[in-house]
Amino acid sequence: IPYFHVDGIDAKQQMNVLESARSLFMSNSIVTVGIEHSPNMDIWELLDFFRSVNYKTFLLGKRQVARIDHLCPEILSDVLDHPHLNKDKNKSMIRSTLEFLKVIKAKSPTDN
Repeated sequence: IPYFHVDGIDAKQQMNVLESARSLFMSNSIVTVGIEHSPNMDIWELLDFFRSVNYKTFLLGKRQVARIDHLCPEILSDVLDHPHLNKDKNKSMIRSTLEFLKVIKAKSPTDN
């Protein structure tokens, strides 16, 4: 299987799909896996799964792919907690544009 795609909006269902394919992972029958982001995804659970089946793990950014499974937990936590990866999903395009043009002040993460 050259590409195994796991979509969905619930991380539990996605993990069930991965677990049901464990034997395929263990036999290296699956070459590449793509997993869509779900709101309740636990990246640490995902990393643990892929470590258990001896697969490398990469993070897809805007312009690059970075291997993350070999990072120490402290560095990986810093990377995953970076504000660029945790942008406010409810912010409108208009607000983002006005903040970019400095018409209005950007909200800091501590603002309510």
